[in-house]
Amino acid sequence: MIEHVRACNEHGNQVRGDELSKLPPRIPVSQIGHCPRQAIFDAARWHPDHPLHVDPTHPFDDYVMEIMEAGNVWEYQTGKALASKLNGGVHWKRDDPALRVGDDVWSGHIDFLIDPCQELPDGAIIEHKATNPVNFVRKGRLPYLFHCMQVLTYERLLRAGLGRQSDIPTFLYYRSWANWAELSVWDSDRYIVWEGEINAKWKSGEFEMEYTLGEQMEMLEFAWRQRIHAMYREASRLRRQAGLENRKYRDYLRGKYDPQPVEFQ
Repeated sequence: MIEHVRACNEHGNQVRGDELSKLPPRIPVSQIGHCPRQAIFDAARWHPDHPLHVDPTHPFDDYVMEIMEAGNVWEYQTGKALASKLNGGVHWKRDDPALRVGDDVWSGHIDFLIDPCQELPDGAIIEHKATNPVNFVRKGRLPYLFHCMQVLTYERLLRAGLGRQSDIPTFLYYRSWANWAELSVWDSDRYIVWEGEINAKWKSGEFEMEYTLGEQMEMLEFAWRQRIHAMYREASRLRRQAGLENRKYRDYLRGKYDPQPVEFQ
């Protein structure tokens, strides 16, 4: 079973890597709310020749990979159920271009995108998460703040891409063995608010943040652009230095450059 799970995840990562390696490095939306340094390095994860590329130091173990594969199964079931309920008005196939969002800094892939319909006149964005059952047992574990920020960032990028002014409803679905949650999520200034059912019980809550979601996106974008600019400045310096050294070496071969000995104190 574990070998099958590992093979499925490796295949999925290979497909994703092949797709993202063809695009310029951009910050994954899933990194919003995490360490900025991690987000910047993860942007170059699929570009081995990029100066910012760093191989993952802590690959997922078999247990986490099994949870991820279970999440793929539950996500597939959820997609079929939504498509049946909404008469096909849902985008959920992995290769559907409508699910890809981003700009010159951000890159993301929505799990479920609902077209406007009678049940959801403004459409909807749904982020599907498989999780450990313990998150349902321990009070106050769900939802995670960075999951809320992720789906809300999808909404901002999709709305910008469509040139749309009105908000698009956003939802978080959590699944684990014998547990589920369906939560509506929205932001209001420095607050992210959520409400919905967790194991058939109505729950609600909010997160207070130091900065608004838009401000956090801007700060991460600024850090990314600054790092890229610094990288290019360093590359230019190295090119200039290499050019100077090449000229000196060329002149030396032609007898025009006499390097002075260096005296060490």
